[in-house]
Amino acid sequence: MRTSLRFVTADVFTGQYKDRQTFIASMLGRLQVAALQDGWIGTQLYDADWIEKKGEPPMAVIALRPGEGAATVADVRQYLVDKKKAERKAA
Repeated sequence: MRTSLRFVTADVFTGQYKDRQTFIASMLGRLQVAALQDGWIGTQLYDADWIEKKGEPPMAVIALRPGEGAATVADVRQYLVDKKKAERKAA
């Protein structure tokens, strides 16, 4: 049975990550290793979110789907920027 979507969530800045870029890179690395184990030839960013609530540590959510190449930190960053712009435009 093949997995058609993989996702991960985690709290940020728990001590082992020096910045957001390192945190996202770590999450992507874990996802891409799991995707290779599932037989995917590459990954493509499906969805991402950066959640900050008052009094709670920030949380990142990343979803990948099978594709060519490998999703990167830059892909996640651009997706989040575009998503924020779309939310502001809709409001």
